Amino acid sequence: MRKTMISLCTVLALLCCLLGSAAAAELSQPAQSASAPAAAAPEQPAAAKAAVQPQRIALLTVGRLDMAEQANLQAELQQRFHVPLNGVLGAVEFVPAADCAQALAASGCREEKDLYAQLPQLAQAMKADLVVVLSVGNYDYSTYYNFWQDELYTRIDVSLRIIGYDRAANMRVERHASRFYNDTYTSAVTLESLARDTLDEVLRGTVQRDKGRFSLLAH
Repeated sequence: MRKTMISLCTVLALLCCLLGSAAAAELSQPAQSASAPAAAAPEQPAAAKAAVQPQRIALLTVGRLDMAEQANLQAELQQRFHVPLNGVLGAVEFVPAADCAQALAASGCREEKDLYAQLPQLAQAMKADLVVVLSVGNYDYSTYYNFWQDELYTRIDVSLRIIGYDRAANMRVERHASRFYNDTYTSAVTLESLARDTLDEVLRGTVQRDKGRFSLLAH
């Protein structure tokens, strides 16, 4: 009987030890998990980290124009570089007109050929990725009375040249277009309408846009 009691006590002691060890293991496991360092998040590619910088564009209009004519042609040129939702997307940043005028004056360019040669220096001075200069040759409008036809006639002469420099491609381009009208007066044909058509033609073969960014076309 005594031996039986000793055996039971031994078994109970062993069970208590086993249960105590299991409980201690369960209690210690959460603490170890909590103290373990969190797994690092996967690192993003370098391209995703880098913010896309807006393309910086300088637009200039030069020629023998009065202030109103130059302002109108400059507005037409800027309209051709309009990017929808640019205020949100930030795809394009235009060099302020004052900075363009200052850089042009500092360049000392007196002739069109000098301007073409110094486009890289102008781009650097304005920190521009793309420089587009609208050089206006003829921009004339007049009316006269045709006695032979007994009608009022209109004479319009527009001659435009685009001079551009693409800094990324280190490429300069030059393209010319013109329009001439000498016929019966009509309100449908004006100096402004012919200028818009001429500008569209000269830009069509010079500048292209892809996903909100502009580049020059090689000739």
